[in-house]
Amino acid sequence: MLFIKNNYKYFLFFTFICLVFYLDLYLVSGDALNNYGFSYAIIKGEIPYKDFNTVSTPLYSFIMSIGLLINNNYLIFLLEQSVLVTLFYVLLDKIYHKSSLLILSGLFIFLLYAIIPTYNFLALVLFSLLLYLEKNKKCDYLIGLVLGLLILTKHSIGIVLLLPSFYYLIKDSKRFVKRIIGLLMPIIIFVLYLFITKSISSFLDLCIFGMFDFTNNTSSKGIYFVMSLIILFISIIVFIKKKNIINFYFLLSFIFMVPLFDGYHFSIYFLLFLMLLFNNTKINNNIGSVLFISLSIIFILYICLNKSYIIDNRDHFKYMLNYKDRYEYNLLVDSFLDKYSDSIILSYYNMEYNISRNNRIDYYSAFFNGNFGYDGTNKMIKRIKNSNNKYIIINMNNYNSDHDSNQFAYDVAKYVIKNYKKIDEKYNYVVYSKE
Repeated sequence: MLFIKNNYKYFLFFTFICLVFYLDLYLVSGDALNNYGFSYAIIKGEIPYKDFNTVSTPLYSFIMSIGLLINNNYLIFLLEQSVLVTLFYVLLDKIYHKSSLLILSGLFIFLLYAIIPTYNFLALVLFSLLLYLEKNKKCDYLIGLVLGLLILTKHSIGIVLLLPSFYYLIKDSKRFVKRIIGLLMPIIIFVLYLFITKSISSFLDLCIFGMFDFTNNTSSKGIYFVMSLIILFISIIVFIKKKNIINFYFLLSFIFMVPLFDGYHFSIYFLLFLMLLFNNTKINNNIGSVLFISLSIIFILYICLNKSYIIDNRDHFKYMLNYKDRYEYNLLVDSFLDKYSDSIILSYYNMEYNISRNNRIDYYSAFFNGNFGYDGTNKMIKRIKNSNNKYIIINMNNYNSDHDSNQFAYDVAKYVIKNYKKIDEKYNYVVYSKE
């Protein structure tokens, strides 16, 4: 009881985040759903890279699969994410004290996108833990371990964040070696896992060589690209004026934006920018609590008054709130897709459909351009050619979308449209026969 009394604000924050995740319905789609799908697949005995196409190192998926051992339900996944978000708040509170809630108030500018359940958020938590350890001059073995965990969360970020240790400690051999030892501990375990599961070649294809394909998604246009360059410029100035390992980490946090300069990634980068500002000022603001609580009430009211809701009754989504019109449309789509059980589905909706039907997760479940390894488009076309499935079903809404953030694997679907016979169409899904 004394522990709860001394840490009541963290328990209140955890309760708030649980409520937000339950009400915030955009989470039942997109990146959050895909990340749940990867953890769902692991629980079903599938092997990352070999059986399904995640393009980052898998620590987040494995961590989030732990709770699913108790109940493989999306609500449990969101509950686990609530724990991570609360841990993030704890770290901010330890580093920035009264200013922590003022920093978190920046989340509302982007409708809390920064805390969507993805491996990017775990990278943000580990980044914050790294700052806390560096600021308090903690054990170098532990700092090295966190750097290793960052690499296993999102390798493109983790590898870049090794640079400050190389720059500042390369001459201090004892401390440098300790960090390398700490770093290698999780990396060696991961490499052994890849060899044991015979997935090393698939990992290299998707996460290393496949980066050449994924960078085709790079966007250098739009407000987020410009704003991210402005923040980078400010970060450079701060680092030049006050050169230390903490500011070096913030400078390198630009890597969170690469290669997708979109609103979601910028919401994370903006939060890091606020942390940079408060790290280099003496502000210890008391208005953070009032601002955060006020914005929380407004945000929850906005969610509650925005749409009509219904309780989801599908497997693995039971008890979740869902938009009534979206849920009813998905049920119609499900019934149509069920008519063609021996099919390949090319759709952003495929992950949700497979989970609700207890199907396996495969390379079609996350059907994003650049997510299939090196020369991925031709690999997926070859995969379709060699498959024994009778039908291929294409979501034409995804295919015809001209949205800047559309990552639908257009060329793969285009091959199907040109080479197979159209036999049915309903709810903006078109069925093609291979026979």
